[in-house]
Amino acid sequence: MELIKDQYQKKNYEQSLSIQRFVCEMTNLQKEMQMLAKSQYDASVRNKQQELHLEAERKIRQELENRCQELEETVRHLKKCKEATENTLKEASVESEQITANLEEAHRWFKHRFDGLQLELTKNRLQRPSGEDRWQEEDQDVKHDVMSNQSVLHRWEKKQNLRPMPKKYHSEVQRK
Repeated sequence: MELIKDQYQKKNYEQSLSIQRFVCEMTNLQKEMQMLAKSQYDASVRNKQQELHLEAERKIRQELENRCQELEETVRHLKKCKEATENTLKEASVESEQITANLEEAHRWFKHRFDGLQLELTKNRLQRPSGEDRWQEEDQDVKHDVMSNQSVLHRWEKKQNLRPMPKKYHSEVQRK
């Protein structure tokens, strides 16, 4: 009996050791399972954050692409406006040059006319006798025409001196 008792205690002891090992292993497995669950949860959270971050970056990229397209359209529009403005300025420059040429031609005509009238007046003064009334009236008319033309010429020259000259005109005047 004693032997059976010893065997029983020995088996009982071995079983209790086996149970303790089993409980210890179970506890370790539970800890490992908890650690794995926590790691899996952390990985899931990181993945979710990365997905959110990636989605935010996609939105930003899309907004930047849209903004880039808008800016490209604005650049194209501004280029068209610039070309239209340059064409308008070229047309205005050509018109200005034509007006300047016309004014210079008018100035030459007035100056020629004025010089001709002055010459005619001088000839008439030298050719006529001093006592004739008719010549005096014509002389007054010619003087009036000359003074009127001279006044117009003088005003035109003053305006020419006061107005701003185009750059091309200055270089042409310097060449002459």
